[in-house]
Amino acid sequence: MENLKLRKVKYSDIDRIVEIHKKAFPNFFMTQLGDKFLKKYYELVLSYSLNIFLAIEEEKYIVGFIAGFFNSSYFYSLLKKHKFDLGLAILPTLFIKPWLILVIWGNFIRVSNLSKEKPIKTMNICELASIAVDPNYTGRGLGKMLVKTFLEISKKMGAKFVYLTTDAKNNDAVNYFYQSLGFELYRTFRTRLGRIMNEYRYYFDK
Repeated sequence: MENLKLRKVKYSDIDRIVEIHKKAFPNFFMTQLGDKFLKKYYELVLSYSLNIFLAIEEEKYIVGFIAGFFNSSYFYSLLKKHKFDLGLAILPTLFIKPWLILVIWGNFIRVSNLSKEKPIKTMNICELASIAVDPNYTGRGLGKMLVKTFLEISKKMGAKFVYLTTDAKNNDAVNYFYQSLGFELYRTFRTRLGRIMNEYRYYFDK
């Protein structure tokens, strides 16, 4: 573990971040949207002034990352502002997988709704949006290191709590992972397209 280092993500890291995302989530929705979309998305995360975007590296080689944002309604406003750039990044994938259009539309509505949230509702709240470890480096506690550091930074930024969403079904290991780190199940809900999700929260004042 002495060769491990946690640091902020830089623009030059984005290609490696995309590679790790694809390896960790090979069949997930965002991965199916293609490399161009993932690169644009993570570039926007990096450009957001209130991001928490960390990489963990071993001997200067990135093996995992965690990404999220403070006051999330502002970040979703940024995504909405760049909807055309994101749409162009998705176009090549739609020619190959046109059935994704319904899922994309559902997510566009979600982002649009989140961007309209009054800032007071998301003020001093932090969203943990993405965490991934290269499958070749799992089982070493790297995910826990990333989450604990994310929580520490969130608290220093003044967050009341950190929240995240993850699949409720066929996802026992991930749900247990967050519970083991002190996250509490806040609600279970169904998305517009029928996906059942769990929302977890980690409170700092309890």
